[in-house]
Amino acid sequence: MPDWSYHPLFKPLLFRLPAAKARALTLGATGTLNSLPGGYLLIELMGHMKPEPGLVRTVFGRTFSSPVGLSGRIDPELQATGALGKFGFGLIEVGPGFRQEVELDRAGEAVVYGEALPEMSTEAFLGQLERHRKVGVPLAVRVGKSASVEWIKRVEPYAGLLLFEGTEQEYRAAQAAVDVPIVLVVQDELPVWAELDGVYLEELGPASGAKGRRRRWSCCRRGKRLVRRCRSSRAAAYMSRKMRFICWKQERIWSCWTAVLSSAGQGCRSGSMKQCWMRA
Repeated sequence: MPDWSYHPLFKPLLFRLPAAKARALTLGATGTLNSLPGGYLLIELMGHMKPEPGLVRTVFGRTFSSPVGLSGRIDPELQATGALGKFGFGLIEVGPGFRQEVELDRAGEAVVYGEALPEMSTEAFLGQLERHRKVGVPLAVRVGKSASVEWIKRVEPYAGLLLFEGTEQEYRAAQAAVDVPIVLVVQDELPVWAELDGVYLEELGPASGAKGRRRRWSCCRRGKRLVRRCRSSRAAAYMSRKMRFICWKQERIWSCWTAVLSSAGQGCRSGSMKQCWMRA
């Protein structure tokens, strides 16, 4: 949404509402606009957010229109996925495990995520995926620890790639069942498997407060194990969530920030897994 309309008109109204209602109203209105005849043209006219051709990246043998992805926490109910696909993102993360209570930090002008809500049912989630089949942007479908191979096979037709949280045995079973790339979600420490397509890192900042320390995660190799290290830095507190795709088979690293644009570059050489930071 352009600054000339958001800051003077919509922001004062939205910040007077409870956070959950404000988000539901914003996403609902955006999704409804996109579903109207010619609505997507109005979104493109107001936003001018179509990525430049020079931002195209090829990862896992798939083409992404930009190196910037959108976190699944922004639209956990998939209310406006079709519209968000026109906001210049190269990838949109989705998954039934993102439903959380949301609160508003008015002083810090930030959204704070609280306790988890019951997950969306499988049928409801598949229905939303079918509704957004033609979103025009690859979807990264998050596969929870309890997901079965049957569930993974059902979401495969909608997925540009899968984000996996299970064990090595479950990973191998899923890899044998589907043809899309499966990216492992890094935990604090886990074995390095030779068959991995890539690794997915997350960063969560502090939930509230005027100032605080933001956790920074890096990934390194320690013997035969992949270890996630935590580094802290003084920063204004806000809820941030950084995603990185490290694909050592292609010597490429992807960094996707929620609502923060950055340029992609190359950093991690195959097998080294040294700490890499994106350069804008």
